[in-house]
Amino acid sequence: MAAGEPADPGTTAQRGAGSSSTDPPVQTLRVDVLTIFPDLVDHYVGASVLGRARRRGLLDVRVHDIRSAAVDPHRSVDDAPFGGGAGMVLMAPPIFATVEQVRPARPLYLLGPAGRRFDQRVAA
Repeated sequence: MAAGEPADPGTTAQRGAGSSSTDPPVQTLRVDVLTIFPDLVDHYVGASVLGRARRRGLLDVRVHDIRSAAVDPHRSVDDAPFGGGAGMVLMAPPIFATVEQVRPARPLYLLGPAGRRFDQRVAA
């Protein structure tokens, strides 16, 4: 899940090499990622093109552990699927509690296997 908007309304970043001084400053894009694997996401972001954008001040990625909002002693976040069957699904209460703790900028995008495809037209 991610919510993207400028990190701070006045935050701007420098453009890359070769840009002219007349180019307008670029706002930093804030993305909050809610996951049960925060270290994995942090390492991926740091070792990818996203890491370069982060180092240049163009991207502010904030990773949040959904398990931190779990209320049981085992910090459980998964449950059996409704109606039975193989596999596990994430429970809604820890996800909602994490969203409320983080209070990410809106719009809030919940990514899942169902629903409309997130493409460039939707992003715009």
